[in-house]
Amino acid sequence: MTQTHLHIAAQYLASAADLVLPKEDDDNHRNFAWNPITSALETHYFSDQHLRMVLSYEDFALFFVNQNNEILVEFDLGGSKHSEVIAWIERSWKELNLKGNFRFHWPENLPLKAIDAHYTFPKPDEDLFEMLEIYAEERTMAQRAMIDAIKPNNIRVWPHHFDTGALEVLEMDEKGELLMSISSGLAIADDLVNEDYCYVSGWKKSGKIGLNTALPCGEGTWLDEGHFQGAVLKMLDPEPEMLKTFFEEAHASMKSLF
Repeated sequence: MTQTHLHIAAQYLASAADLVLPKEDDDNHRNFAWNPITSALETHYFSDQHLRMVLSYEDFALFFVNQNNEILVEFDLGGSKHSEVIAWIERSWKELNLKGNFRFHWPENLPLKAIDAHYTFPKPDEDLFEMLEIYAEERTMAQRAMIDAIKPNNIRVWPHHFDTGALEVLEMDEKGELLMSISSGLAIADDLVNEDYCYVSGWKKSGKIGLNTALPCGEGTWLDEGHFQGAVLKMLDPEPEMLKTFFEEAHASMKSLF
């Protein structure tokens, strides 16, 4: 079980949101909330029907739920083919009277190999649910640490890079275009770091920040790699206080550079 299976499953939620929610320039309509109580990713509310689509880590399943979090329909992903998932969503779409017809959309430049109708999710076993529990705990711990340390306005999970992220806008121009910002969050393993990791990074439209690697960032490490300028902390047996200190110190240090 890798994060890849969850990343792929999240594309069902993103595709559904793309069909029923008003389009936003920054793709905000396609992102999710992480619910630490139910260990699940949740779309924005589908406004007309007051329901959401959910990817449950705890059950390795897809749900449609109402505003009271009552499950309306559900589908177990374990051992299921992509074609079977699509067939279930299409049936549920009609049963729930959602507008239009469901269409699965595989985004361009998604950092995953495109799947076909025969792609099959792993069968449920003890190892799978153990990994799901680990991934859920990572998202919950990182989200709580961010809230405690930097009190972000909004934390969302993005379907493209599958990161839990919060954006602090530092400056915009008169047209509302972003000029400077700080991003914080949890990212899954990628070309930058070979383990899931927390990050705090800065960005200026005008160019490089002028990173000072002597500034504190808890037990994290400063990196200046291409598009990324910031601090990272691998999620290897993390403790809540360690994560909080990382976000607190790295965010304050980054802000002092602007």
